[in-house]
Amino acid sequence: MKSLIKHLLKARFIIWLPGLLICIAHVNAGDTFSPTNIKSTVSTSRFATTDNAFKNSASQYLTGQCTWYVYGRVMELVDKGDLDSSVYNKFRNAFWKRSGRDAQNWKNTNFLGGTWHCTNTQTLPMQYRRKGLVAVWTNSPHGHVGFVEEISADKKRYRLTDFNRRGKTQYRDKWYPFLGTR
Repeated sequence: MKSLIKHLLKARFIIWLPGLLICIAHVNAGDTFSPTNIKSTVSTSRFATTDNAFKNSASQYLTGQCTWYVYGRVMELVDKGDLDSSVYNKFRNAFWKRSGRDAQNWKNTNFLGGTWHCTNTQTLPMQYRRKGLVAVWTNSPHGHVGFVEEISADKKRYRLTDFNRRGKTQYRDKWYPFLGTR
């Protein structure tokens, strides 16, 4: 599987893939983000319901899917002022009322787009390791996406939150090394 880094210069994003893509958003100072209000499929947060591009509809049941969670988490953090306000428009324009929004497609020009750099032989460079990353796996039929809440002080590990990992429709919060995931 090819590994890629994507630089979305205008929106200050970067994506990385050695089995996993990571999209960096411009973030404000601080060690970690405030806790999410989206920890269950029955969350009443507006970012899990009315203000979520992946909310349930008559034709799709997306609540509890990874894309539903990450979209909601990003919008929640923009609203709190933890992510740059430009990220709101980038995500809304990329995903609202559009088809083909599977996690594996988030890197495509139809969604987040950008310029790509291959990382088959190296991990994400240290200068790009920070909270506010969006991790995208592309090695399954629909892919998977998670959100990086925190980076260790030595920048060797990241704390990822996600939903519906390995078919379990539940919230997950776990630390991983930058060299891969288990």
